[in-house]
Amino acid sequence: MDILSRAVRKYSELLAISISSYRDYLSLQRELITAIIGVILSLSLATITTLLLGTIPYSVGLSIALAISGSVLSLHKILARVSRSLEKAKGLSEELPYLVFMASAITRTGLELIEAIHFISTSEAGVFRYFKSLSRRLINASKYIGFEEALDRLAGIPRGVKKTLITYLSSISLGTGIETLNTLGLEMIREASRRASRSIDLAAQIGLVITMVLTTIPILVLGISSILGDHIALSTGIMVSLGTPVAVLLLPQTPLPLRLIISGDKMLRVSLLSVLSIGLIVLAYVSIYLLALSIIQMNIMKSIIIILSIAMIIVGIPWLVIFANYLAGFGRARDILVSISSYAKAYRTLDGLDLDKEAQKVGSYAPWILHYIIFSLVFFREKGGVEPVVITRFSEEIMDVMAKNTNRIVGSLLSLTATLAQPIMLAQIVPMMGSAAHSLGMIVMLLSSVTVSSLIASKIFFGTARNTIIMGMCFLLLYILLLR
Repeated sequence: MDILSRAVRKYSELLAISISSYRDYLSLQRELITAIIGVILSLSLATITTLLLGTIPYSVGLSIALAISGSVLSLHKILARVSRSLEKAKGLSEELPYLVFMASAITRTGLELIEAIHFISTSEAGVFRYFKSLSRRLINASKYIGFEEALDRLAGIPRGVKKTLITYLSSISLGTGIETLNTLGLEMIREASRRASRSIDLAAQIGLVITMVLTTIPILVLGISSILGDHIALSTGIMVSLGTPVAVLLLPQTPLPLRLIISGDKMLRVSLLSVLSIGLIVLAYVSIYLLALSIIQMNIMKSIIIILSIAMIIVGIPWLVIFANYLAGFGRARDILVSISSYAKAYRTLDGLDLDKEAQKVGSYAPWILHYIIFSLVFFREKGGVEPVVITRFSEEIMDVMAKNTNRIVGSLLSLTATLAQPIMLAQIVPMMGSAAHSLGMIVMLLSSVTVSSLIASKIFFGTARNTIIMGMCFLLLYILLLR
């Protein structure tokens, strides 16, 4: 019962986060009623189907399929709400440390966090994507009932975020706002930095383990299938390919400060590039399944592989350009921090600094942390005089966060190298097994393993599985060394 009550409470919290207005609340009520009716009808239809079909083969399977599909269709709006709520709650929790640190870096009165929330609510910048909406709601409500009461009454605020803000507001009442804000800022930014390190290390380890497993499986399966038959390799290859979504989802998301931010004018171009990349990946999987079903012949599959590999490498080149611009953003961020430190030491203010010009240099493809630095400096300038120690402390902590990207790149190189070496290793070992090495099942197994490993390596190194250049290179190596 305790587990059930916790699950119900968590579900209620997620639905509360999804509500943005009273009209939205009424809409949620209608969606819940529709979902309940839909689930009841689906279960009733499944039961009636079982009773009518009786002992007809597959009647139970058909009934289960009707029940599941009908329930999912009935619940799709609720599930979409829960998904949006999870995303919003995670986004607010990720942004909170950087918001608190920005306010704490320039604290003089202890009210800077409230002022930062005001600043976010009026700013056109989309750095704090999730806090922007929440800030506007808080500011609008605080005009009538006060900030603390607005925070307490408004729905849709994750528990952790609300707890931090209430702790801060309580410290203002006790007269310890400055000390509390300084302590919170340093603790939260350092904890966020530690979480980023753990996430990066975990992704690198998972990627390497998956790649090694996918390199070992074809060798083991080849030995077994030579005794029990080719169907073992064939079924294993299909299962490996079906497990791709799970393997990709196992990888932690890139930490917030290291994520790629694409400017609005480039979104259409990147979206089209993404569609093309995903299309090539899907085509690769479809080709593997068609080969497994013997719908296409081996010689046709070889032609498809060489065409796909070349197309994937060509499509992957624009992704490489985007990634190069993204990496250059970290260099620009360091240059900005150094120049700002020198300026603050000389003038003790940021008033004469052309931050708009610096913002224009950010580029269309830049890490989130670069946008955050510009946004924070604009906030500092709004606050007036800036002591050099403020910029120094801010720069040191941000430099530490940016250093995590170097660790990410270095850590992901091992997984990337292992993935590119996989076709070479397999090409050396597999032919030793004789004629079984070129059987249909074995080719499906090899292609599936290389495909999954490539997607994992792309996700870890580039931050997205849509970059097809690694898969294209692996396919090309496999074709040259083994399939030609």
